[in-house]
Amino acid sequence: MSPQARAVETRARLLQAAASCFARDGYQAASVAQICSAADVSKGAFYHHFPSKQALFLALLHGWLQGLDQQLTASRLPGQTVPTALRAMARSARS
Repeated sequence: MSPQARAVETRARLLQAAASCFARDGYQAASVAQICSAADVSKGAFYHHFPSKQALFLALLHGWLQGLDQQLTASRLPGQTVPTALRAMARSARS
């Protein structure tokens, strides 16, 4: 595996582990050490990819918002208002 591919995989593992730790323990209780352990990476690798736990959280939030924007864009029909598109997204999320 190339160093670049390994870095992409490490970052993805950190994001996935953080999402799990934050969901289970909450932001305050989840520690960098717990996230590193769950991702099976060193603290050095963590800090290579993210300067802080807050930066990691913001990266997760950014990814979530991008996904939401993509869903909204994909589900919006020409001429459809944003509120109507949001209601359609909510209905599809319930099913």
